[in-house]
Amino acid sequence: MLLDKGSDEVFGFKPDKTTGASPLQKFAKNKKISKIAECWEMENNNRTYCSFRDPDKRKDLTFKAFEIKNGQKTYKLNSVGSAPLVADSFEYRYHTDADILDYIMDPIKEGDKYESEDAQAYMTENNVDLLFDSNDKSKNFDVRADFLWSKYKNWEKACQWVWSTCTDYVISQGEYEAVEIGAVEWQANTFYVLIEGEYVLDSGANWDADTIYYSRTYDSASSSYVYANAHAVVGLPIFSEVKNDLYIIVNGNYVSCANEPEFNDSITYYQLNNYTDAELEQKQVDRLVRQCTDDDIFDANEIYYTYDGT
Repeated sequence: MLLDKGSDEVFGFKPDKTTGASPLQKFAKNKKISKIAECWEMENNNRTYCSFRDPDKRKDLTFKAFEIKNGQKTYKLNSVGSAPLVADSFEYRYHTDADILDYIMDPIKEGDKYESEDAQAYMTENNVDLLFDSNDKSKNFDVRADFLWSKYKNWEKACQWVWSTCTDYVISQGEYEAVEIGAVEWQANTFYVLIEGEYVLDSGANWDADTIYYSRTYDSASSSYVYANAHAVVGLPIFSEVKNDLYIIVNGNYVSCANEPEFNDSITYYQLNNYTDAELEQKQVDRLVRQCTDDDIFDANEIYYTYDGT
């Protein structure tokens, strides 16, 4: 589970006079909360990992962020310099490896945790050293980073999924195009045309795109006929038949016409022209930058970027 602080009380783990100092829940098979839950607390909301965004705007979010120093690609570090950058975005609650994480994230403030039972057991079992040296931050860095990655992997997957749905960068399935739409199909001897100020039943044998065709209804209140543009067409889609595939713009967004009751001649209608699979794949690639791999070959037609975006 991914839980926020305070959930200990909600789930019944918070110590009180009825639970004792170390409450266990029967529904969790009497395990401590640190044994069954992962809790990552947001430390800030500055549109970095805390906002489920990749700081480098890479196509696929990863907690492994890099920079170039002295011509070498290295990890971006947290504010202390003891761990990868992501350590500044999330802190944890109720973690079974709290002592080790405390030390990795801030070995200066939490220096005593290096001697903790859990830290010593981990180093002995894996024949590694977590020791941080402020004069040489690269020393044992990979050991601390590997431990952090192993604990962050589930949370990273959750953040990756949210990033993949980010509306700032979501890929449209196609392009919207304004289309001509009619309200009804034209038929001879059905509609009226205006000739010298008089409405006359259209007796033409063919539809004329430059002619306005009127429908006629009787208004009992005024005891007279009322004429209105029927938007009668030939060879164009009929609104009632295709409205489920049409869109209108509402507050800057394309909205489906599926629930629109009738044709409105004051509105521009749009259809969505879907991209081909090849076009969509290319747009996915072009959406955000991606890191070059050893398999990439230089292409003079491509634009390459450094980590600062230049």
